[in-house]
Amino acid sequence: MSRYIVDEETGKIFRRDETGFHETRPIKDAMTGKYFDYDTGEEIPKEIIVTSQRIKAELKKQP
Repeated sequence: MSRYIVDEETGKIFRRDETGFHETRPIKDAMTGKYFDYDTGEEIPKEIIVTSQRIKAELKKQP
């Protein structure tokens, strides 16, 4: 199970650890196209990024 989750209402990505949930700031590696957690350097699974981007795109369409 991934330690990253996506908020279904906002599309924000959160990292779960022993102290709770923390909002992450994904950064994209230009060489590989992969996304990484700004704070930990861990790779964020592609499914999480795609889900986040889809939710944010749907929110932009709403009036």
